Amino acid sequence: MFHFINSVVIDIQYNTLKTTSEALLQEKGSKFLAYAFSVVSIDDFKTELEKLKAQHPKANHHCFAYRIGAEGSTYRANDDGEPSGSAGVPILNQLRSDEITNCAVIVVRYFGGTKLGVSGLISAYRQAAELAIQENTIVNKVVLQKFSVKTTYDNLGLVERIFNQYKVSVLEKNFTDTVSFLAEIKPSEFDAFSNEFSQLSDFELLIK
Repeated sequence: MFHFINSVVIDIQYNTLKTTSEALLQEKGSKFLAYAFSVVSIDDFKTELEKLKAQHPKANHHCFAYRIGAEGSTYRANDDGEPSGSAGVPILNQLRSDEITNCAVIVVRYFGGTKLGVSGLISAYRQAAELAIQENTIVNKVVLQKFSVKTTYDNLGLVERIFNQYKVSVLEKNFTDTVSFLAEIKPSEFDAFSNEFSQLSDFELLIK
C-alpha cells in the first residue's frame, strides 16, 4: 500500500552555530569564560549547563541565554545571582543581534574583587558572548520534514537508491518482517521524493 500526505513546500531556514567554542574576557580582575554551542532542545542545554557547572564548581556565577526553534520563539535568560538584567539578557541580546537560534551561550564568571556595576556587567557579559560566537562559525540550516517508510525487503534496494538521490537523512532503521525507516528531508523536495514510489506496491510513507 502506498500512502502519503502533501507537505509544505517552502523550506524554513535559520542560522545557528556549527560547533562549540569558547572565549575569555578579563575585566578588572574578574574572568568571564564564555562558551557558545548549538542545541536543539532545552534538555540538551541543561546537559551542557551541568557539565560546565561541574567543570567550574568554584565559579561565582554561571549565567546564560538560549534560543530554540527556527524563529527563536523558545528562549530564556538567567542572571544566576548577578543583578537583574545584567547578565542573561545581554547574552540573549547578542544571540538576537547575530540572528542565530538553536544555540546557547553560557558565561562563567570568577569574581576578581572589584565590582563592575550594572552597566559594567552588561557590557562584560555581552562582550564575552560576542567573543565566543566570533570563535565559532555561523551556518544556515533548513527545518527538515520528518517521515516514516515501511516496505518489504524486495523494495529495499530501490528505497535506498531514492534516499541517496534526494540526500535523505536516516534517523532510524529497523529490520523485522518488514523494513522501516524514520528519516528527514527538505520539505520542498518531499513531493518529488514521494512520487518516486507512486507505482510501488507493499509500501507505506507517512509524514510525522
